[in-house]
Amino acid sequence: MDLILLEAHTRIQVRLQRIHVFFFRNCFAFRTGMYGVLGSVAQFERAIMRERQDERIERAKKRGAYKGRAPAMNEASIEQAREMVDMGVPKADVARRLGVSRATLYRYLPYPPCG
Repeated sequence: MDLILLEAHTRIQVRLQRIHVFFFRNCFAFRTGMYGVLGSVAQFERAIMRERQDERIERAKKRGAYKGRAPAMNEASIEQAREMVDMGVPKADVARRLGVSRATLYRYLPYPPCG
């Protein structure tokens, strides 16, 4: 079995270089432990990637470059959808005419309260 080669950088960045793991047939405990270690390393690496992504998004928001996604429906199209639904047009047809999915239409036009 080769050892896991790690490179440590200045900001506690760890990069997995290469792994060669050969499991023995009768060594269940070692195999289970090794899978646990590999899973932990992968989880740690994913958490670091997510933190870096969040930092980049925050910096972009401060710069004004990250504005998020535009709303699928504006007030006029919501009102138009309400009128068509009140006239008895099926919601699938309303969504098709407005160019949105049914899920989006249901998000903007919630069910009326019961009772």
